[in-house]
Amino acid sequence: MFSPQEIAKKAKERNLAVLSLTDHNSVSGIDEMIEAGEKQGIRIVKGIEFYTRFYGQDLHLLGYGINHKAKKLQELLEKARTHHLEWAMKVLKKLESLGYTIDFEDLKKIRSYYLGLGHLKDILMKEPQNQNKVFKEVQEMRKRKREILKKKVETIHEPSLRSVLRKYLEEFAKEIEEKRELTLFEVIEAFFGREGIAFIEGEHLDIPTQGAIKLVLEVGGIPVLAHPGQQLSWGKDYLIYALKKQGLQGLEVITPYHNWHSVEHYQKLANELELVITGGSDLHGDLMDPELKSQFIHNRWDYFRVPYEVWENLSKVISF
Repeated sequence: MFSPQEIAKKAKERNLAVLSLTDHNSVSGIDEMIEAGEKQGIRIVKGIEFYTRFYGQDLHLLGYGINHKAKKLQELLEKARTHHLEWAMKVLKKLESLGYTIDFEDLKKIRSYYLGLGHLKDILMKEPQNQNKVFKEVQEMRKRKREILKKKVETIHEPSLRSVLRKYLEEFAKEIEEKRELTLFEVIEAFFGREGIAFIEGEHLDIPTQGAIKLVLEVGGIPVLAHPGQQLSWGKDYLIYALKKQGLQGLEVITPYHNWHSVEHYQKLANELELVITGGSDLHGDLMDPELKSQFIHNRWDYFRVPYEVWENLSKVISF
């Protein structure tokens, strides 16, 4: 994770002209981001990304050009944060009930306004007595995945291909058994994912997408559906039509979550619905894997750019 100062510095090094900090359910870094942007000569657009639900479908809603200090917005965010912290406490208590040593004071020490699963992973792994148990749990998850793969391999009708894949799985199993390193995503999946041993339903406050759209409009912003291709299939375009009627004004078309065909599809849909097209890198941090011998991509800015024309178009409808 980067501080606003680090983000602005990295953006300057990559000749970026416009940035928007859109933290999940949080606006706590905006003032600092504006100050850091001014020092680097980068325009900062005030923003947020809400976790929302629309008729049972998880959707992320962006708000650009918002009044981030509006009372109604602050009240909702504080409610969402309180809910999230209560959920995190339940997860930690479940871990404790499973025999893991947990220092509950660590939850209070987290600086982020809206904590992530990586923070829970850090609390879990901080205690030395937990580390071997965590490793064993992840190994069990790896074995379960391998068994699923083995069953799939046995359904392959071509004998020669089935034989090759059997051999590959045997070699893969040996390699995994010897591997001591645990990735962040493995720990999250084994402990906090839907199949994880400490999974608790209700991570985020249930915010209706239409309610978030209304709030963004009330605080002077432009509501934009984030990376629709990540959460929706093309067969669910009708949800975007419905959101348009609820006040949706933009669609994030240009994003690393979309392949070329998705960009083409959602660009056409945005034009059809007269939604402003936006783009974003969805930067979350650097990729620094010490095991990789060749590593040319360290973060999404190394390969992904949003055309400046996208900002010029958005700037016609956004408030400053």
